[in-house]
Amino acid sequence: MGLKDTLKLTDEDISILSLLAQHLKAMPELAEEKRREANPEGECVICGAQLPFHHYALEFGTHIRKRARFCGLDCLQAFIHELAEAKGLTQPTAQTPHDTGE
Repeated sequence: MGLKDTLKLTDEDISILSLLAQHLKAMPELAEEKRREANPEGECVICGAQLPFHHYALEFGTHIRKRARFCGLDCLQAFIHELAEAKGLTQPTAQTPHDTGE
């Protein structure tokens, strides 16, 4: 007596269980695909690295809102530093922390 007979499963039950198993195997790929769809800008605006799942984002602008995404705090800090220099809020420096590889 097999498992099918022991559990009293019909051919339809076996078919449904087989489909369920196939879909469960595909779940990690589907989750990753949905994550990519939710985050189409998949690169850091400073260094161009692929964004990790947990990344930093900065939304700015008055009339037109913009969002910049960063792979780490060093890139976020470099962006803010460059923005402050562009606005004349700080003295220009030769290199930002990101440029030196720190």
